[in-house]
Amino acid sequence: MRSALLSPLQSAFVANGVHHHLALRGKEIGGHDEQAEYDAKKHDFGQQAAFVQLQPVKGESRYEQSGQQQDHAGITETVKGFEKLHCMLPVLELGFSMPLAATKDKDIKEKIMSDFQIRAATIQDAADMARLDNIAGHGLSQWHWQQQVGGEGDGGGEDDNAWLALSAAAMARDDFPPGWTNSVIAERGGKTVGAAGGYLTEDNGEKIGTLPAPLFEPLYELFQLAAGDWLLDWLAVEPAAQGQGIGGSLVDKCLVKAKASGAAQASLVVEDTNIPALKLYHSRGFQQRDQRPYIPFNETSRTQNWLLLSAPVT
Repeated sequence: MRSALLSPLQSAFVANGVHHHLALRGKEIGGHDEQAEYDAKKHDFGQQAAFVQLQPVKGESRYEQSGQQQDHAGITETVKGFEKLHCMLPVLELGFSMPLAATKDKDIKEKIMSDFQIRAATIQDAADMARLDNIAGHGLSQWHWQQQVGGEGDGGGEDDNAWLALSAAAMARDDFPPGWTNSVIAERGGKTVGAAGGYLTEDNGEKIGTLPAPLFEPLYELFQLAAGDWLLDWLAVEPAAQGQGIGGSLVDKCLVKAKASGAAQASLVVEDTNIPALKLYHSRGFQQRDQRPYIPFNETSRTQNWLLLSAPVT
């Protein structure tokens, strides 16, 4: 396909219904068109290429009905009809079924984006949740649980996975707020591709949770500001499944849970450098409410602040 020819021809098809201009190697069908001659010179198709105006074939013909079609499928059938009338189209090598192909691609994309389900978590999901929770925190969960086992592993070997087992054990506890009892799972083909955990907090003047390490203090200060809200504690989607609507569906499910809890608003905390997450949350009505300095746990982080976002539950 020659893109230099396709662009102006395709534009003509979209703009003029079934009356379109084509370079047909000197063949002319339909009436003379001064605008077509101007377009030919403008796009430099050469003197041997004559622009013509395709119109429905007159009379009782099998091509008449196709010539009257106004949509892209009709355009395709019209061109096919004229091809059968020996209009020498092979020189252009144009595929006028492109609109149909584009529609098919869109259908495939929509199918991919909808080919998953959101369900309540079970205790059997604890290991997947621990792994996804670490993705949500960009390694902060691993850092925390690694301190508990007293190691400095990087998660790359069998001995380094003790932190993951410890995190999974916490997710499997009934009394662990961000654990399986308060979480939802995004599943595709029997495999977990995303998850989120959240719960209704109490506004009783007491701190939310136990401070695990000094670097968590700014984070927990923001949690305290959200006391009484439904708190979206964590949310993550597998990297290979991101950008397919899974994160948005998880947020929507969490907002349904927040409404059912009776909370007036939902809140969450996110890093100021997590732009994709910020765009997603803003699209669901979350707005920044406060912030605290981010205390880095490694040398690679560029985050400056933790941001507290809140949205009314409607």
